[in-house]
Amino acid sequence: KLITNDLSAQIDGSSTDFTTTEAFESGSLSVFWNGLRQSANEITELTSSSFRISTAPQSGGSVVVQYYNK
Repeated sequence: KLITNDLSAQIDGSSTDFTTTEAFESGSLSVFWNGLRQSANEITELTSSSFRISTAPQSGGSVVVQYYNK
């Protein structure tokens, strides 16, 4: 099942690590920062429910993810 999470509330202007509400299938994660999809080389999956992006989003921005849950 495809899940969409708005993780914008996790943006603090300095953090690059984010946590999804459910575990995701490895390789299925898509990250959209202010509406722009981030390339795979900008995303590091840390666990089955957390990931890191290469640059910290600024407060007031948006981070939305889509993934298939485990």
